[in-house]
Amino acid sequence: MNDLPDLPFDVWLDPTRDTKAEPQFTVLCADDDFREEALHAAANALRSHYIATERLEGILERLGKSAAAEAVKQKVPQKLTARSGDFGEIVASHYINQETEYDMGIARLRWSDHPEMAMRGEDMLAFHETGDHLFFLKGESKSRAKLNTKTVTEARDGLNRNDGLPSPHALTFVADRLYETGNSDLANKIDDVNLTNGIRPDDVCHMLFTLSGNDPTSFLEADLDTYEGANEQMSIGVRILDHGAFIKDVFEYDIDG
Repeated sequence: MNDLPDLPFDVWLDPTRDTKAEPQFTVLCADDDFREEALHAAANALRSHYIATERLEGILERLGKSAAAEAVKQKVPQKLTARSGDFGEIVASHYINQETEYDMGIARLRWSDHPEMAMRGEDMLAFHETGDHLFFLKGESKSRAKLNTKTVTEARDGLNRNDGLPSPHALTFVADRLYETGNSDLANKIDDVNLTNGIRPDDVCHMLFTLSGNDPTSFLEADLDTYEGANEQMSIGVRILDHGAFIKDVFEYDIDG
């Protein structure tokens, strides 16, 4: 994901609580004073998640600006619920890449079968190498104007699926995409554990990521208090008070304007 621009988390989002050492638990709230900067950065990042930068630049050079805009439009969902879900996953991916030791490897929305259909498998699957050992982050993202217990429970159910480990299908999907895009080294390491060596719970960190208009703190605390599994946990809540309006503005933002 080296062609993705950064999101300004350190400027745009302010911590609303202290982070616990174990598990990592952070709640961040958007700062309206930096809304325009956040919109610009988010819109630029969003476009890159749907189509690779080199691919878009090639269309722009050969066919012009209107064709490049149409190429992006055909990849982007039009329904608000799909846009909200995609944006939550996009923000979560950037948070993982910028604020943790893990790397997402691919921008998986580029391989979506249809812009209005949710992709199968884990929302986020990221990797961290220590020597010859590969560690995994398995993540679920939820974006809601009003977060509730049911939504967080759905995310937890997704994290617990497959005994808390990444699904073989998701691992194969990412490995295939990495191999196709020239990162055969990481693809081979994923194949090694997925196809022969196996993955232990100690190798997998769970991330429950929420993007909401209301305060997620109590819901994330309750989820962590009732978790009884063996996996390391991260709970990250991002609060945007005008959740729906912000997402609408991101998808309609003219980054050339």
